[in-house]
Amino acid sequence: MKLINFFKKNIYINPIYLLYVFNLIIILGIVFGFLPRETIAGSAFLIFFYLFLMKIEDGILFYLLTIPLFVALPVSRGFDSLNIWRIAILILFTRYLAQQFPLRILLKIDFWKKLPKKIWLHLNNNKLELWTVLYFSLALISVLVAFDKGTAIKRLFYVGQMILIYPLALYIIKKKNLLKKTIKYLFVSSLFIFIAGVFQLIFSYFTSLGHFWEWWTWKVAQTFYGTDLANIVSGANTWFSYSPGRSPRLRLFSTMTDSHSFALYLVLATPILLWFMVSRYLKNKKIDAILILQAIVLCLMQFFIALSGTRGVWLSVGAPIVMALYFLIKKKGGNTTKIILITLSSFIIMLLVSSLFLSISQFNAKDKIDNTLTLKRLKSIFDIEETSNQGRLFIWKKSVESIIKRPFLGVGIGNFPVVLEQDVLLQKAGSTAHNVYLNSGAEMGILGLMLNVLIFYEILKRCYLFFKEKIKDSHSLLVAFLGFYFLWVFVYSFFDIAIFDARVMMFFAAEIAIVSSLPLLEKKKTTTQLS
Repeated sequence: MKLINFFKKNIYINPIYLLYVFNLIIILGIVFGFLPRETIAGSAFLIFFYLFLMKIEDGILFYLLTIPLFVALPVSRGFDSLNIWRIAILILFTRYLAQQFPLRILLKIDFWKKLPKKIWLHLNNNKLELWTVLYFSLALISVLVAFDKGTAIKRLFYVGQMILIYPLALYIIKKKNLLKKTIKYLFVSSLFIFIAGVFQLIFSYFTSLGHFWEWWTWKVAQTFYGTDLANIVSGANTWFSYSPGRSPRLRLFSTMTDSHSFALYLVLATPILLWFMVSRYLKNKKIDAILILQAIVLCLMQFFIALSGTRGVWLSVGAPIVMALYFLIKKKGGNTTKIILITLSSFIIMLLVSSLFLSISQFNAKDKIDNTLTLKRLKSIFDIEETSNQGRLFIWKKSVESIIKRPFLGVGIGNFPVVLEQDVLLQKAGSTAHNVYLNSGAEMGILGLMLNVLIFYEILKRCYLFFKEKIKDSHSLLVAFLGFYFLWVFVYSFFDIAIFDARVMMFFAAEIAIVSSLPLLEKKKTTTQLS
């Protein structure tokens, strides 16, 4: 009877999960050689079909969940790097605009008369969005002076597409009941990156360097990013660290383009996981199995950030630690400061543990045990004679000289290689200032650099406003957590521009939407209570 009743039940499975699993199966089938790469076209068609027909809220949630799983479309042999996310975001944003501004409103003359004033009032009340609009306006103007205007326009469009996730995420978060779902879906997206990193690390101990390099280039990198990137990383990449007289060590990077973007993705995911942990403990007032599992994942995330070998990230963690210590001494933030300090300290512990772990040989090599590899790499940060440091200092010097020479509009967005007297196309191979601020200054002049700083400042200021006040709810606590990790990212941006990696930027933009939306929700909540 029970069995009959069981089969009579209506079982509902959210189509978001079905499409996610189907897409994942297709990608794994291609990566492991069970399916031809062209199969991804079928998965892409289903994704586009879903985004066209389903509720826009579900479409945006699916997009957030799938950020790391969007792969390149093999349109043709000569053009196979167009990523699914670029079409998907345009579908969602078009639907969003159509919903916000239906045709009946657009046909009214009065709407167009009032529009400039409405836009100005909105931007005047939201400095973050004002600085961002000015930043993109300046980038558009810089196209006029760009050596390669085609590349400049492509770069502007590319970065603009990534930022579109901000208004979309803001739209569904404002509904309040979708706030927690948005946070949950973002975190689950980071779990894919994390789990792929686990597989990658294990794989490095059971294969040769040549086989790992070739397989990850032509199976993983080509599937996710296309043949152009595969050709680049097949000859040169930052996937490994080298020590004199020792075999290479893997710098963990999962399915990302390199270890820098991988580390940054996990840095941005950490405060969300921390928030889930604290919220669970505050709700249940006990340490249960799920909380322990979450703590293990959090520690492993810090361990993987350490194993990325990204020295800039290692060094930059000092900024939020110093800030947390300052607040602790000043007795600001209470338990929030203590929780953040403990979590940041866990990274330092994992960094030290990684030195012992890296003593284990990889890629079937037979090296002598050396427990100081991480410590040696840390020490190399301050070695001016080290090749990587010399190269970075040279690029920074050339960037500053370029800003002085072209202080108003720079060399044009997307044209940084011109600063180094290189082919503009080398930007795809990583020809940048290795510094977000200098990169903006070199490409768009001093004003571009200043706007970049103002955007980051406004984000930190918003987070601080939540931190300094007594935490009223768990969502305010999340913003306070995010502030410390954003500081980590912004200081790291002095050493690299990994924040402009598409997946990292979209994840980051969605988190900024959370930060921007909460004051609106609090205001709405207060208004409701007064009425």
